[in-house]
Amino acid sequence: MKTGIKLLLVVGATALFLIFNHFWKCEGLRCLSFTGLENYKTIEVYKNDASSYKAMLSIDSGELLRVETRYGWEPSQAQKYISSETQRIKGLFADAPAPYPGDVSNEIVCAKEYAPKYFEKNIGDTKLYYFLGNMNSRLTLGGCSPAQAVYKVQLGWIYCSQQKNLYQLEFIVPASSYDKNPERYEGVLVSIRCVNPLNYLKTGRILP
Repeated sequence: MKTGIKLLLVVGATALFLIFNHFWKCEGLRCLSFTGLENYKTIEVYKNDASSYKAMLSIDSGELLRVETRYGWEPSQAQKYISSETQRIKGLFADAPAPYPGDVSNEIVCAKEYAPKYFEKNIGDTKLYYFLGNMNSRLTLGGCSPAQAVYKVQLGWIYCSQQKNLYQLEFIVPASSYDKNPERYEGVLVSIRCVNPLNYLKTGRILP
């Protein structure tokens, strides 16, 4: 009888540990919050392992969210990566009176009004680094003419130190929708917050 009770206790404790361990982990977007997150549905998961999560999500209005979450990054590692990526994108675009590929470089030559614009905003106890730019029909940054600029994109990075997660988010919106109400989409971006894992457990959010 005692053996049976001990076995039940061991099995129960193991089950509780596995459940707690699963929901404690800040996988995907579980420990991130922003306006309208609950409306997004996962279209495709490109990668989901111990090091990172990468996926495409969408909502019914045709807006897309491309996300990559990198797990277990130290602050210095995250900052170095963000600096590298922002400098790379800034260096990729050059001013020109008309859009065409550079002849002898990898630069995307865009008229100034089509080049991505860079911003930094303090978000709670962390910082959001992001670009506002244009995307072509292939969802590639660099729509450098009215015909090419099919989408508006807000491409941003935010590091959550408590989770040690680095998030890269691309909010991709049809250009016609964005231009009608840019404040709405900017509001979504600046509403991003890191969520404490304990708060996640309390709310029971079941999201990708």
